[in-house]
Amino acid sequence: MKEITIDKDKLVQAYKAATDEQKQLLTDRNGVEIYEGDILLVQQSLVQFEAVVAWNEATAAFGLIIGGKGKVHNGTLGEWLKDAEYKVIGNIYDDPHYFRRDD
Repeated sequence: MKEITIDKDKLVQAYKAATDEQKQLLTDRNGVEIYEGDILLVQQSLVQFEAVVAWNEATAAFGLIIGGKGKVHNGTLGEWLKDAEYKVIGNIYDDPHYFRRDD
């Protein structure tokens, strides 16, 4: 049987690279990075609403939960925010009763 040697530094680098890729690359108008669980105030044309950033298993992309508890709406986060003004106003971890996701 062949012995396997693990390079701890390479393993740590690979882990950091993988977790960095999971970060959202979007920022709001104030330069605040957007992450899963963030609560956004979104302005699209004449409509303004609050939504939570959440992972959508069906599209394998981040999307939005709109209007309280519920499923992630179709469309990716990028599609939702493409022509909208938006800013981070909180997150569900600091305000857990704000939204509750029903799977």
